[in-house]
Amino acid sequence: MVEHQTPQLPAVLREAITIMQSQEEQPQRNIALTFCTEFLRSPSILTTVTRSELQEQLMEWTKDPNPEIRRLCLQGLGSIIFQPEKGQLLRAQLPGTIAMFCARNAWTVLEALKDAADASYLLAGEGLGSISQDMAVSLRPLIDHERGNVRSAAISLLGTMLGGVKGPDRPRVRQELTRCLLPLLLHLADEEQRVILSCKATLFRCAVFLGWAHLKSLFCSLAWDGSSRLLPGVGKCLEKPSTITVTCCQKE
Repeated sequence: MVEHQTPQLPAVLREAITIMQSQEEQPQRNIALTFCTEFLRSPSILTTVTRSELQEQLMEWTKDPNPEIRRLCLQGLGSIIFQPEKGQLLRAQLPGTIAMFCARNAWTVLEALKDAADASYLLAGEGLGSISQDMAVSLRPLIDHERGNVRSAAISLLGTMLGGVKGPDRPRVRQELTRCLLPLLLHLADEEQRVILSCKATLFRCAVFLGWAHLKSLFCSLAWDGSSRLLPGVGKCLEKPSTITVTCCQKE
């Protein structure tokens, strides 16, 4: 909802705040606050409430007796929407983080992928900027890394970063993304289940980003079908003769 700026987002936020302010059971309040903190990544929420109102409300909820509520409130207060300078710092750190993708030590690569994923997640509302293309290029070889945990982390990051690609950066990232599609399709039959799950989630994000048709059918297929039944469904979504991706996949 946040990544694709769902029009219903402000209304859901209002409902979540109402639940938090009510005497609902604790699980419902936890879920409602999770929605609130996630929605802080979207600029559209400011059509519903002001920054000062949100900040005041979160500060009040930090006094809640439930430790999970307090934790989520502190997480929300650390959002870029309240600390805009945080976005500049994250972008400044990304080139160094991406450079570590080439490290020989797999643990170092994994840490860099995690840091980049955290930054991409936090910057989704404001955008990654031109560094998004460099990130997509650097992730491509890691999709085929010999270690399954690295493959899975790289594939997941590819999907996460798409939420932070804005405006003029989209065509450049789209071009790099088409080069990743065939490896993603092949890893639907990966030997490790975590890689397959990462592929499914990222493929759907790619589909939304690239504007594929039949998204509902693709979602159902990714959720329930095995890899052998998935490829025909993906092929149906790729029925756009003008794209490089279709040519590659049809030959396969």
